Amino acid sequence: MDQGVAAVAAAGVAGTVAVAGSFIGVWVGRRTVRDQAKVEHEQWLRGQRQEAYIAVLDAWDAAVRDLRQLEEGAAEHVQALREEVAQFGNSEEVWELEGRRIRTTVDELSAPVFHVLERVQILGPKSVDRAAINLEEALHFMGGALRARAGTERWPGPDMFEAVRVTSQARTEFMNVSRAVLRSAPRPGKP
Repeated sequence: MDQGVAAVAAAGVAGTVAVAGSFIGVWVGRRTVRDQAKVEHEQWLRGQRQEAYIAVLDAWDAAVRDLRQLEEGAAEHVQALREEVAQFGNSEEVWELEGRRIRTTVDELSAPVFHVLERVQILGPKSVDRAAINLEEALHFMGGALRARAGTERWPGPDMFEAVRVTSQARTEFMNVSRAVLRSAPRPGKP
């Protein structure tokens, strides 16, 4: 009888080990699949981020370049308006139209940047979100410097020099933060 009990006990232990082994195998398999899916998702996300960050930099550079050209050309344009006012009079209407033209142009040049910044803020991470918000604020600052002079004879303005400094600093910060995000490899255990 001792042999029978030993055989039953051995079979029970073997069954328990087999069931436990199956559960451990399923758990390890699920963990491996979950980790693999996380790495693949992170790689996909990094590709999306890379595209978005490059789109921001392209749109940003174009908008800042065009806003600076608007500011540089405004002094000549204002001189032409002064001559028009001297010749035809009606200065209020001329300056109001010029102000409206500048404000509309600033909005048109800035809009594409705000669109691509939204995509960046969707894709994250938080460090890049903050840098994107700084870019947005810097562009608003530059646009505000132009808008403040719109419809006046005061060109160029000293606040534009500060706007150029702020926009340059914001771009550098965005570049550094986005570079750090894109250079970090995805890891399965990373939260």
